[in-house]
Amino acid sequence: MKISKRIWFYSIIFTIIIIGSICWYQYQNTKQIIDEIQIQNEEWAIQKKYPWRARKLDSASDLQMCKTLIYNSDLTDEEKKQEEAELIRKYQSQQNN
Repeated sequence: MKISKRIWFYSIIFTIIIIGSICWYQYQNTKQIIDEIQIQNEEWAIQKKYPWRARKLDSASDLQMCKTLIYNSDLTDEEKKQEEAELIRKYQSQQNN
């Protein structure tokens, strides 16, 4: 009878450990997926507000189009100047590479 109780006790402990491990794995997996989705949503929001940042500047016409996007945006004049300066730096660095 005593051996039967021990087997039953260890079986329950083993089952609890297995179920806990499965739940922990599912939690970590879900957390990782949610974090990836959140990062994608943040990147999408930035691209929506600053579409010129996501564009590749292959030519001068691309640069001009991005400048137009900047000046048609709802940024303040100071922010527009900063964005344009950053855009020009990005264009020059891409042309050098």
